[in-house]
Amino acid sequence: MRTVVIRVLAVCAVLAISIPLQADPVPTGLSPVQIRHAYGVDAILGGLGGAVAGDGSGQTIAILAARHSPTSLSDANYFSSYFGLPPFNTPGGPTFTQYYNGAIVTNPASITDFAPGTALEQALDVQWAHAMAPKANIVVYEVPGDGGIWKDPVNGSGALAIPKAVGVVRGLPGVSVVSVSFGYDASNANNEHHDLDANFTTPASHQGVTFVAASGDMISPNWPSTSPTVLSVGGTTLSLDAGNHRLSEIGWSVSGGGLSASEPIPAYQQGLPALAGGTKRGTPDVAFVADGSNPGMDVYISFTYSPGVTGWLTSGGTSLGAPAWAGLIAIANQLRDSEGLGSLDGATETLPALYSLPTEDFYDITSGDVYATNFFTHITTIYRSPGVGYDMVGGLGSPVANLLVPDLARYVVTPEPATMALLALGGLGLVGRAIRRTHAPGRPRRA
Repeated sequence: MRTVVIRVLAVCAVLAISIPLQADPVPTGLSPVQIRHAYGVDAILGGLGGAVAGDGSGQTIAILAARHSPTSLSDANYFSSYFGLPPFNTPGGPTFTQYYNGAIVTNPASITDFAPGTALEQALDVQWAHAMAPKANIVVYEVPGDGGIWKDPVNGSGALAIPKAVGVVRGLPGVSVVSVSFGYDASNANNEHHDLDANFTTPASHQGVTFVAASGDMISPNWPSTSPTVLSVGGTTLSLDAGNHRLSEIGWSVSGGGLSASEPIPAYQQGLPALAGGTKRGTPDVAFVADGSNPGMDVYISFTYSPGVTGWLTSGGTSLGAPAWAGLIAIANQLRDSEGLGSLDGATETLPALYSLPTEDFYDITSGDVYATNFFTHITTIYRSPGVGYDMVGGLGSPVANLLVPDLARYVVTPEPATMALLALGGLGLVGRAIRRTHAPGRPRRA
């Protein structure tokens, strides 16, 4: 399987994804079983006495998509059948709901607004959110190629249709996580749309919502992942041993990130050595495997992407990491619900909590530069390098999910003013593990 990283334009935003050049008769990339084991997702336990298996039950993940994919559900169910995941829309299983231009889709084949690049992105997002949280419900919210009902009323442009649609998605019943795999180059302040930042917050009278966005695949930072209320996910290259344990994980060479041009540094990032003296938001916050060619992650499509390219593909990008992390947040919300805590609010709980967790909850990305080599001069420019602790290549790191998710699940805002803490809730089986809103250099890390 050969892949190439390109940028797919969708309603004037950019979807970052590794595009396949050929298909295979069987999966040849990293599978859900491998990724779940490498990151400890298959070992997540929580709830009363640690008896609740983390699978996202009772949660709903919303995925923003550009244009329409008529095969999204059937392809996800084929993917699920092959890898032993629960199918959608069967008795007792998770549900799949598709919206197009603001209305529920009842006849997918009747909508002709289709493009293979955006349909592949949707397949990747749905299948890997499902792989991480196999019992979570999924809502796909499709924005038409011309912007649809979100067109600018003055000039008719649909350039900001996707972030505008987020303002609707966040209020849908049951939604506790929103995943977005589009971006606008945030090294240019004109591309950071502060007037729409409020769309990435929990609406009034709604359960807590966490917003997750890809940091981008073209080196520079992307908005909305630079918004202080959005969890930004960067990319890595992951190597496994024969038992699907993590051998190594390094920064992906084209992973987006860096300082925002205009978004201010949030309180949860203040005091980080990598951002010392800075006044702007740094991205990413966290990381996940993104390298689509080494070897890439499995995805299934029944449509023809290009001549001869259909069936099993390998792909990747930080736009895989966003729905994957959305799945982890959904599991944390599942564990919280089992304790009556309610779902996490991204701005006031998820993000501050992640920056407060013990260092062993993350696999620190300490090598792997973000760089580009000039095609004509062959001169390589290094844009960012990782180090110990937070940096703008891998953020806090990639998940050690069997530790991170239960810790995140028991995060609460304490009554004391301006104080965030993790309370040791006995029902979660973690009594005595006090976690403060400070980093603890030198604490051991587990891989």
